[in-house]
Amino acid sequence: MSRGLASGVSRRGFMRTAAATTLSAPLIANAAGAQGAGPQIRRAKPITPEERQARLSKVQELMRQQGIGATIVEAGSSLFYFTGINWWRSERLTAALIPAEGEVCIVTPEFEEPSIEEMLVVAGEVRIWNEHQNPHKLVADWVEEQGLNDRPVAIEDTVRFFAVNGLRKENPSLELVSAEPIVTACRMIKTASELALLQEAADIVDAAYRSLDGKIEAGMDGDDVFALMAAAIAGFGGNSPSGGVQINEGSALPHGSKFRETVSDGSVILMDCGCTVDGYYADISRTAVFGTPTKRQKE
Repeated sequence: MSRGLASGVSRRGFMRTAAATTLSAPLIANAAGAQGAGPQIRRAKPITPEERQARLSKVQELMRQQGIGATIVEAGSSLFYFTGINWWRSERLTAALIPAEGEVCIVTPEFEEPSIEEMLVVAGEVRIWNEHQNPHKLVADWVEEQGLNDRPVAIEDTVRFFAVNGLRKENPSLELVSAEPIVTACRMIKTASELALLQEAADIVDAAYRSLDGKIEAGMDGDDVFALMAAAIAGFGGNSPSGGVQINEGSALPHGSKFRETVSDGSVILMDCGCTVDGYYADISRTAVFGTPTKRQKE
């Protein structure tokens, strides 16, 4: 969700070192390079189903090496990483059950099945549960079917307590361990295709900053400026524009102020914005002065 810091809503990110750039009222100077240059966006290819299947094979090999029977991953970035399912978290459990041997199993509410089936790009099955049923029993039953009751089951670090506790209630003797060593071992080493997606996301944010030339005006607040940035990011092909804009005194606070500040001559504007491309995130900060900078600002 897009967030504007002038409204007092918290944002992701923190102030990074950046030289102040002068904004000639009512325009913003090109903060990233020479004016007039077109956006240099290096386009990348999305992650293929074959690469996601290779990721599953890797995490399964790591599980076998450590004697782990299965790994449970809830909706979120790791679910997308391994299966291609880009899903949000709610009070209803959607999770991947990854066995050390065999195909992945996705547990999801019955009414979400068509969407989950559509996004699943690796070999696997989808098991559904209805509102009157217990999804944690569905998970426990799968563990038993796989013959894994006597082997540790690894839980990805961001899986919520209710999901872990629900499984524990269904199978109190099941050993639950952290999946952090095996999931991190997969995700922390980026492939060339992942690096290309990260680069594209960064290029889009940079191009969006460049495109603000002449669009910031006196009287705008942080929400107004961020709206320009979000529209530019979307226009260049970025997804989920995020971050915020802080003005004047608020620009000195790492997470913004609840007070509404507006742009005027000499205003310091701190922009901390980002976006995703195929799930890969880039975040860039830019600090600039609108209009004529003071001697102190130049220093």
